[in-house]
Amino acid sequence: MTDLTIKVLTLILLITFISGCGTKRFDKLRINKGNLRPEVKARFLTFLMKKSLSLDEEQEKKVNEINIRYTNETEQIIEKKLSDISTYLKLRKSNKTKEKELKRIFSKQQFKDYKVRKKEIKEQLKNHIQTMKERKGKRRRLLNRFLDNQV
Repeated sequence: MTDLTIKVLTLILLITFISGCGTKRFDKLRINKGNLRPEVKARFLTFLMKKSLSLDEEQEKKVNEINIRYTNETEQIIEKKLSDISTYLKLRKSNKTKEKELKRIFSKQQFKDYKVRKKEIKEQLKNHIQTMKERKGKRRRLLNRFLDNQV
């Protein structure tokens, strides 16, 4: 896979793990409407973590177990279709618990790198969402101009 493909897949996958990412409806965070099993998502996330954090085999095994558990939990929270604030709070709590577990497995430097990378991805996601909103606004303005000229 190319670096661009990995980055795009990383962003898509981590959408479900990042709470407060600027979206309004959490039920839209499903990847391919459930076509990917949580275990597949977790394994891919573990692969990315192994690559970026240089995990050893023991760490990889433990991280994969954590990722599977919390990917399943995230799926269950989203499927409940609770109110946005309730879903946000549950995802946030789940994410904090997951990070506590990861902190016990990672070295101090690995955890620091994990937090930095997560912050970078969150910023990229916010920028992407903002860009999409701007594009949608431009399309709407163009459509309105077109419709005004047709009358």
